[in-house]
Amino acid sequence: MVLMAAIMVAGCSTRGTKDKERQGHGGVVAVEVFVTKSAKVDFSLGFAGTLKANEETEIRSESSGRVVSVAFNEGQVVKKGTLLLKTDDRELQAQLRQNKVLTDQARREMDRRKELLGSKGISQEEYDAAQVKYESLAAAQDLISVQIAKTEISAAFTGTVGLRLVSEGAYVSSSTLITTLQQVDPIKIEFSVPEQYSGYLKQGIPIEFTVEGSDRVFRGEVYAIDPRIEEATRTIRLRARCSNTDGYLLPGAFARVKFNLLTDKESIMIPAGAIIPVLNGQQVFVIENGIAQTRDVTIGRRMAGEVEVTDGLKSGDSLVLTGLLQIKPGSRVKPQGAGNKQGAKE
Repeated sequence: MVLMAAIMVAGCSTRGTKDKERQGHGGVVAVEVFVTKSAKVDFSLGFAGTLKANEETEIRSESSGRVVSVAFNEGQVVKKGTLLLKTDDRELQAQLRQNKVLTDQARREMDRRKELLGSKGISQEEYDAAQVKYESLAAAQDLISVQIAKTEISAAFTGTVGLRLVSEGAYVSSSTLITTLQQVDPIKIEFSVPEQYSGYLKQGIPIEFTVEGSDRVFRGEVYAIDPRIEEATRTIRLRARCSNTDGYLLPGAFARVKFNLLTDKESIMIPAGAIIPVLNGQQVFVIENGIAQTRDVTIGRRMAGEVEVTDGLKSGDSLVLTGLLQIKPGSRVKPQGAGNKQGAKE
């Protein structure tokens, strides 16, 4: 019995020595410390995007007819209003001349009856009939003039004409694609952002992007944000514009978009290892006068090895990084070893 008691005393003595070695002199735990500070953080995000023309349209004829003139070259830059194609309008021109003759005759008849009406030579109904006939013919003349105008297809805006898909002599209708017209300076970049970032989106956000096969970095600015969230993908579509004076960027190209949602925000970033998950959230150990105390924190974004703290900490707080399993609220700690321990509140 005496021998067993001696062994138990020796065992307790050994464990006590190890505990003291781990805790240090007087029960003080040696820990690494991180001192918080508020600073601007690069919260850059990357997304896939697509380049789109600033303005684009398919050139089609509004009326059916035979092509008599193609007035553009493929790949040509044309100004707004430039004639691109004309279809045969001879039949319409003949109708217009015939209508003009009838309209002039109806106008003279209306003027004659107006004089007779003034001298009580005819009734008001007879004059009204002549006036209706003239106005009907005049309206028909306007209609024919509009139809003739539709035989000429002009550029709706300044841009670059695409490949020509018809030739002179071809018969075209409203369903016939003649060519395309695109304005590529500036050029648009369309991309989608997850809905979790909706509160940070605003017009004027600067972006950077690259395209396949080039190391050039292009810069633009968000000008439009879709006011709804896509249900299928839970994302929000954005569009930005970028100068393209040299025409290097082409519509349809894949773009790798990068931008910083929080360019003006200062944040407190701490090592992810300092966070202690608890039942209702997260906590950290903060050193106050050499004593470790728990503090509830709210975390935001996560980056490589770091976590943003949005609530619960301020600049200059000293956080415990190591020995988290050996301490509890009220434990005495001493900063030492590696780590950002300068300025720790001992």
